[in-house]
Amino acid sequence: MKNSQVLEVDARPDTDAAAPDHALLKEALQFSPDSLRAPGIEVAQLGDKLPSLELVDSKSFSLEAEKLERNAKRSLSPERFREFKQDMGAFEQRMAQNPEEIKATYEQLNRLFEPKAESVVPRKDLPLIAAEVLSQSADSRSINQGAANTCAFAALESRIYNRTPSKAAELVANAAIDGRYKNLELDSESLKTYPRKARENPSDSTRSQASQIFQFTAVQAFHANDPAKFDGLSYKIRPTPSGGISEFLEDAKTGQKYEAPGLTVADAEKLEKLSRDITGASDAPFVVDVTRARTPEEFEATLAKIKADQNYPALLIIDATNPPFNSAGIGTRYHVVAIEAGDSPDNLMLNDQYGASRDKMVDKQTLYDAMHIPRALDAKGELFEPVVDSLIELESKLESGEAKMTELTDSLFKYAIHEYTETQMKNLEEIYHRKTGKHLQDFLAKYLSDDDMKARGYDFVPIIGWKRF
Repeated sequence: MKNSQVLEVDARPDTDAAAPDHALLKEALQFSPDSLRAPGIEVAQLGDKLPSLELVDSKSFSLEAEKLERNAKRSLSPERFREFKQDMGAFEQRMAQNPEEIKATYEQLNRLFEPKAESVVPRKDLPLIAAEVLSQSADSRSINQGAANTCAFAALESRIYNRTPSKAAELVANAAIDGRYKNLELDSESLKTYPRKARENPSDSTRSQASQIFQFTAVQAFHANDPAKFDGLSYKIRPTPSGGISEFLEDAKTGQKYEAPGLTVADAEKLEKLSRDITGASDAPFVVDVTRARTPEEFEATLAKIKADQNYPALLIIDATNPPFNSAGIGTRYHVVAIEAGDSPDNLMLNDQYGASRDKMVDKQTLYDAMHIPRALDAKGELFEPVVDSLIELESKLESGEAKMTELTDSLFKYAIHEYTETQMKNLEEIYHRKTGKHLQDFLAKYLSDDDMKARGYDFVPIIGWKRF
């Protein structure tokens, strides 16, 4: 299979994430931002727990709770039932201010314990899936992506479990029992396939079967929202001879398989739409990236609004070669994590879907820097030579009419430019001027807004044009 390098994501470009080939225009200019960046580096690591709330009167959900307890006791082993009871207590404490949400979640869990018809996922697995849903409802930070390239969907899953666990439970129950998400019929083999290794030897980074079902279903829903882009492409999960699974996007016409679900760094709004589709809630924007937080001041203002709107957890798109992430084991540079309010004004709680060992408090400046190309490359100007070559090639093709900016490529271009630090931008400007005799900002100004140009450190001077002072 071939890796995709757009945020673990863009299924179309066929490039090596560890060594970008700097070919900007691929398949009608559907290029990856990696073509406008320099090679990365590796760095550090991450571990912590959820805050709790006081218990309230349980009368509103007591009947569903009693029913759920009976179902669990009948269906689970004594050891699993003890864990189930503990998770019920933790969940009821965490959601104490919203007893109706507890009741709605328990209703969905009871569906998994007593399906009325033959289920798509084998009936013997449904009680275990119900236990996983409850455990993740009690602690939404326990949700993982496993070895799959589904970080964005896992981070979104964690947000939904945190805020509206009944909607996550409903999605899983509908998919596992009926094989459907709303009006979408889901691939039954993908829903049924789960690696036996994960059951036999789970770790703190293992993806539960409940999460696999959620993430697979969320990918299908994401594709359904963009039928033109994903025409002829289907996301599947299949078993491997070794007892694991293979997860891929397949082109029905060519048989080509890609180890990515087809998301790009330009899809923040589409992720937010997917969240609205699943939950029915009209939440304010909650995905943070370099185009929405272009400066440290914008980053701080964005976080302040998320907090004021009570809109945490948020999603953050980062470059995994930066601290505090360890790029070893992360297959691509682009990665999505969940973030929550921290233990001080300067910190954020990082919830990395690669496992609990990566979760911890991180200062805001570190996470702001993590959205960008590593500062360690500031002094390595020679690494930006091929980036400038790509920019020159792009400029030439745009001017000749051989290529044109589409909505997607315009967004990816904007994302790529905002990834650079100020020092790296100066490196690009110097190399571009040396190679062309022209000023890079004159090219950028044709495709970036005035606000984007100012965020990149340029000021507009009448007659002269855009200039860095």
